[in-house]
Amino acid sequence: MIIIDVQGFTCGSNFICKEIAIMDTATGYWQHKLVNLPAEFTMLNSSTQSHINWTVNNLHGISWDLSPSEESCLHYEQLTSFIKENVHDEPIFVKGRSKQQWLERLITNHITNLHEIGCPNLRKLKKIFQNRRYRPQKYSDGEWKMWWAQYNTGVTHYCDYEEVRADLFTAPLDYSLGHCVSQDLQMSRGIAKIFRYSIVKQDKKVSDGKAHNFRQKYGGLEELRAQHLAPGGVGVLKREGRLLFYMILK
Repeated sequence: MIIIDVQGFTCGSNFICKEIAIMDTATGYWQHKLVNLPAEFTMLNSSTQSHINWTVNNLHGISWDLSPSEESCLHYEQLTSFIKENVHDEPIFVKGRSKQQWLERLITNHITNLHEIGCPNLRKLKKIFQNRRYRPQKYSDGEWKMWWAQYNTGVTHYCDYEEVRADLFTAPLDYSLGHCVSQDLQMSRGIAKIFRYSIVKQDKKVSDGKAHNFRQKYGGLEELRAQHLAPGGVGVLKREGRLLFYMILK
């Protein structure tokens, strides 16, 4: 699997690459190059110059004419062959639709836009541990399994999962609950309402007006707090032989 990041300029409907980095996640091998562009900055019209200056000052800070040593630079006409030599037939991940479209015009590899599969930004990504599993929100269960099998063949799976639409409190004990909560361990109103209703059905002694909520039945808040969970983490409790997973969002 290859990850590519590029920086450059949008001129009209065209993306012009000024910097490119390519990394092979299987080997850790990476390449980084700046690109000598075919036209000098002074040859561009004033509107294009203004747009480029804005991009330099507000986005990546790489000037149009920046040209360091020959070893770290490519001539623009060498760019396509450089990419092909480093990606082979591997699937490619890039962040941004314009970058994806630009690459698709140069190579025939399968290219995935990380934005479209819900990849977090870099600030959030740093908080996700390597042993966590981040599920792209775009995909259904079946599509997600196909996507994961295609691009994560080296991952060791410790369990399988299946979505079951049933009452948790009457399901076999080998079915677990997984739900998302905020860092302060508060449950959303909708989920709490469902849990209150489910418990009322199972315990006829509890009236609707005094329904116990999920946390009162299973407890464990202090256990979860003791796990010092941060966003991106997963807390685990065991109650009545059942595992309960708390996925911390923010």
